[in-house]
Amino acid sequence: MFIRKLSLSNRLRAIISLLLVGLVAASAGYRTLHAQTSVKLTLPPTTAVIATTAVNLPVTLDAAGQHVSGVLFSIDYDQRCLAFEGADNNGDGLPDGFQPLTPPQFSVSASFDATDDVGEFDVIILDFSLPFAALPAGPLAILHFTTICTPDYAGILRAPVEFSSRPQPSFSSPLGRNIDGVAIGGIVEIVDGAAPPTATPTFTPTPSPSPTPTATHTPTATPEHAPTFTPTPVTPTATPTPLGGQVKPPIPPTPTPTATPTVTATPTATATPTLTPLPSPPPAKAPGGQNASELFLPLIQNQ
Repeated sequence: MFIRKLSLSNRLRAIISLLLVGLVAASAGYRTLHAQTSVKLTLPPTTAVIATTAVNLPVTLDAAGQHVSGVLFSIDYDQRCLAFEGADNNGDGLPDGFQPLTPPQFSVSASFDATDDVGEFDVIILDFSLPFAALPAGPLAILHFTTICTPDYAGILRAPVEFSSRPQPSFSSPLGRNIDGVAIGGIVEIVDGAAPPTATPTFTPTPSPSPTPTATHTPTATPEHAPTFTPTPVTPTATPTPLGGQVKPPIPPTPTPTATPTVTATPTATATPTLTPLPSPPPAKAPGGQNASELFLPLIQNQ
């Protein structure tokens, strides 16, 4: 009997534990879904400026797809490092440090109280005429500040600019019903203007070299008694080039002069005739016992 009671108690504990886990998971899921669908009013998370210069902070609305026709919020900022121009010098009924960006059908009211240490600046944006219009997503207004504190050399001072919790930011629908929303403030970082900002090194990844494929020679076995192919050289043929519509024959190559040996005449031995005296015939005898010379000589002389 005791064992049965103990088992029943363990089962109850297990069931209760499962129920608790389920409730926690459901609550977390609800908070996540609620955060994703909630209206948001935000300031820039971080804004860096040089000391004694102006800084402009936009107030941005994210309607999350809902119809928002009215917004109320209050700004709390660090008066030691930031100065806000709360006077209305231009006569538009708003502090000079506040610049509305809403459509003209919306009425904007703003008041400044420097003695209010939890919310110096209060803003109300509403549409009082039917049908109520929806505020467009994006900047609703710009807050103009001037930095008045100077950090140490190369130092940084951080001045928070938050949405006040008194009163808390609120959003309304065209039916006058409250719309759940959140507001997120920011920080103004004031740096020393005399010291140059320190550059943040940027990591540049170095590409890894890709492996280059290397060709591998694979020997091919040659069968025995295989015929051997011998390539035949191709003799280029001169192709005539057309010129003026006509084809010119190829120009023959200029012959190279060849040295011709000079033939030197060799003297030929010529046989010199030898005069052989022949026996003189005996002088002819003329009749009367005289020769011819004796016979005609007187005749020649007489002439």
